[in-house]
Formats: sequence, structure tokens, C-alpha cells
Amino acid sequence: MKKLFVILCVSLLTTATFGQGKFIVPTPSDLQKYQDAAWQWNNAYIILVSHAKAMGKSAEDAGSFVGDMVKVTWNKEIGFDGFVNNILYIWVTFNAGGTTEILEQSGSKIVFRVKDFHPEAALPLYNVTYKEYLQFFESFLSKLAEHMSSTYLQKATEEGLVVTVAKK
Repeated sequence: MKKLFVILCVSLLTTATFGQGKFIVPTPSDLQKYQDAAWQWNNAYIILVSHAKAMGKSAEDAGSFVGDMVKVTWNKEIGFDGFVNNILYIWVTFNAGGTTEILEQSGSKIVFRVKDFHPEAALPLYNVTYKEYLQFFESFLSKLAEHMSSTYLQKATEEGLVVTVAKK
């Protein structure tokens, strides 16, 4: 009887061991999900710029194209304050590994710096330069700003990307 019990236990353990698949559903933390989503968002835009270049278009052309499509989804009723808050939100969430800090602000203008925005690792894979990637963003977000009766300018500096949004 003991032998039968041992054989049964060994059989069950063997079945359980070999019955398990080698794949499991991952359970990333919220931070890991966010960082992965930001990384994928960056790569989607990089691929978009790469595709535009392959079609003979510039990064600015690609940004303009996306901006023209997206701007119609932005509600003008949120006004300048809502627009600025949304642009800040975009940069904070898009730049998972860095920071965003306000340098100056008034009722009609804000200047902020985006630090450590470095998607460069993927850029060479898709034949896109960092300068082109930034040109894409400026062109894209300028179209949104124009739609929202504002201006959007950005400048790459040693300390990070300095963004200025102003009311027209």
C-alpha cells in the first residue's frame, strides 16, 4: 500500500511538473506598464518619421501631418490654460526616464524644460536622428498650438529641451 501511495505521489508530482507550460502571463507593476507604454509611444513616432523619410518626406512633414490629424480632436473650449496643462501632461508622461520643470510662467506664456529625454537608443535602428525626432515634435505640437490659438517653440540645450508655449 505504501508503494502504491509513493508511486501515486511521484506520478502526480511528475504530471504537475510536466503539465505546466513554459509561458506565464506577466504581471508588471504600474510603473513598468507606464514605462513600457512611453517607450512604445516613442518608438511608434520614431517609426513614423522613418517611414516618412523612406517616402521622401521630412520629419517636419511627418509632424505636420500628425498635427493636422490630431488637432481636430482638441477642444478649443479648454482655452490656453487647458492647452498648456495638456502639453505639460504630454511631456511628463512621454518622458518616462526624465523630468519636466517649469522655468517661468504668466497668464499668457509658459517656459519649461524637459530633462533626460533620450530615446536615442532606438533612433539608429530606424535611420532617424535625434534632431529629426525633435523636429517632428515641434512640427506636430506647433499644429496643435496653432489650432488652440497659441504658439509652441522648443530648443535643445545642454540642460535639456526648453519649450515655450504662448497665447497668440
